[in-house]
Order: sequence, then C-alpha cells, then structure tokens
Amino acid sequence: MRDEIMQTLRDIAQTERLALLAVSVVYVWLISQALDDHRAVLIDLAWWLPAVIIAIAFKKTEDHILRIRTLADYLQRMQAILADPRIAGWETYVRSHRTITLRNRALDATGRIIWALTLVISVLLAVKFGWRPD
Repeated sequence: MRDEIMQTLRDIAQTERLALLAVSVVYVWLISQALDDHRAVLIDLAWWLPAVIIAIAFKKTEDHILRIRTLADYLQRMQAILADPRIAGWETYVRSHRTITLRNRALDATGRIIWALTLVISVLLAVKFGWRPD
C-alpha cells in the first residue's frame, strides 16, 4: 500500500511538470505567432488550449489526492483493527495531531488555489487574445 501511495505522489508531481511544460510550450508558440501580423483561426483557438490542459491536469491531480485519502482511510481502519493498541498507526497518529492535520489541509488548499488561479489566468488570456463567440 505504501508503494501505491508513493507512486500516486509521483504521478501528481509528473502531472504538474507535464502540465507546466505543455502550457509553456503553447504560450511560447502563441507569442512567437503573435509577432507575425496575420491572425489565423487556429491561433485564436490555441489560446484556449492552456486552459484545457490546466483543467485536465487539475482534475487528474484531484483524482490522485482522492485516491490517497481513500487509501489513508482504509489504512487507518486496518491499523485500528490489527495494530497493538499501545502503538498508534501512522494514520491514527497523524489525525490525532492537530498541527499535522492543519498543515495537510493548508497544503491541499494551497494546491487547489494555485491550480484555480492558473486556470483563471489562462481563461482570461484566452478571452483577451483568443477566439470568443460574438
């Protein structure tokens, strides 16, 4: 189970890196095209591509976090049943220490805020420079 959680954490980090790389490549291409005076429909539509990439990556990251929480809940139940009552399992320990719980919630909230702000900025850029229905 530990390996599954560690792999999920690696998947989250890889999703973040690939999203950053993909969005960066699209914006570099768009900026290079903006230096050209002609505007094509493809370029106008491409301004929406970073927002789509970010939305998909955000959803994938949220799915991974939900998976980790599900595994953590399962682990806590198993620890409560199988562990020595004198020794708290990891999930029981974490949940009994308020500072760790608050820090984890703050990290989750910070991650969501960063994803949401990045998505909002991408949408605003697409509205400003890209295609929009008349």
